[in-house]
Amino acid sequence: MVLSLQERSQYFKGLLILMRKDRKIDEVERKFLIKIGKLFGFEKKFCERAISDLLENVYLIDDIPKFSRKEFAESFILDGLSLAVSDMELNPDEINFLKATIKENNLSESWFSKNLEDLIKKKEINNSHITLSVEQYL
Repeated sequence: MVLSLQERSQYFKGLLILMRKDRKIDEVERKFLIKIGKLFGFEKKFCERAISDLLENVYLIDDIPKFSRKEFAESFILDGLSLAVSDMELNPDEINFLKATIKENNLSESWFSKNLEDLIKKKEINNSHITLSVEQYL
């Protein structure tokens, strides 16, 4: 079970949209997306430009990602939660985007709530070593 190029693109785009929800991009978020892009085989310059232009990009539509497999959607949510809290803030627009994604992909709201709660309960979020859920599907 491997993410297709189309789903990798959708995954990356979905994380870009999520990152834009709080209207700011910090260095940890930037590194997070660059790492995802590298794993997906995307050129570093493409990823850097997509991130740099993100707040002004009127062509990036806030589509809710829809995945072919439940496992891919769950992976997106887990990585999305990690991205959402990487700046040590929990923005309601980011959470609402992730909730819309779980609805679009027929995932359990209780599963989402439990994973969000577990992430919040962590006493210390270690941003120096980002573990990505999607790695298992590459």
